[in-house]
Amino acid sequence: MNDAYRTYLRLKKEYHNLITDSDLRWIIEECANCTYSKLLTEETLSLNETKLKFLLNETKSGKPLAYTLGYCKFLGMTLKVNEHTLIPRNETEELVVLTLQKLKGFSAIKFVDVGTGSGNIALALEQNLPNSIEGYAIDISSKALAVAKMNAEKYQSHIQFILGDALTPLLNLNKKFNLIISNPPYIAKGSFVEPSVDLFEPHEALYAEDNGLAILNKIIKMAPKVVDEHFVIALEISPEQTDALKSIIFQTFMDVEYEFVKDMNGFIRFLFIRK
Repeated sequence: MNDAYRTYLRLKKEYHNLITDSDLRWIIEECANCTYSKLLTEETLSLNETKLKFLLNETKSGKPLAYTLGYCKFLGMTLKVNEHTLIPRNETEELVVLTLQKLKGFSAIKFVDVGTGSGNIALALEQNLPNSIEGYAIDISSKALAVAKMNAEKYQSHIQFILGDALTPLLNLNKKFNLIISNPPYIAKGSFVEPSVDLFEPHEALYAEDNGLAILNKIIKMAPKVVDEHFVIALEISPEQTDALKSIIFQTFMDVEYEFVKDMNGFIRFLFIRK
């Protein structure tokens, strides 16, 4: 057993109420400059003790580790994040994977990612879809778009990034899309969220008016103006919004299929609308 792994086991006991195991493992990997498999198997690994102390103190304070390090992992990509972008979650990885499954049978896909943030969803789609695609990513924050563009440059992306609200920038493009995807702000104002999330992550990307439905409502209501004859709309949502979203769908579309899907934790987290 190497010294880095011994330190990990010791800190796991010491900080079990203060730092999640996944964050602690990430800290050790970062300070030992290794992967978790190497942490388990290498005979000798040294730790950057100064960096270790800094990262432990920052994380204990409640600051998300991804912001301290300036990056996160998302479906095999390493993406820059900062205080202007949400930190991508596992649930959003699920959204992308499920969406890719829903797109089977589609060709020449044109997609738009609404509220792109760090660009994680749009870039993951581009990485995992055939070459015959055209991608757009929209965000209301110019500072978030600046981060997304840096991530796109790293992965030599051809996605077009647009500043704007919901689907508004697309209305005059005279283009039809067969995928609209979004992890929009959907938390109702006044709802409980983890203190570290509320304190550090951008509120405009978390909270929405009308019980968290304001942006979801905009996306669904505007969708008929920009979707192709056959399409998928994939949205990340809050579990208590299902009835309201059904009502919005019925007000907007005449003949579509819709499905609410649970996430890995058993909560309804995704809405798919398909025609």
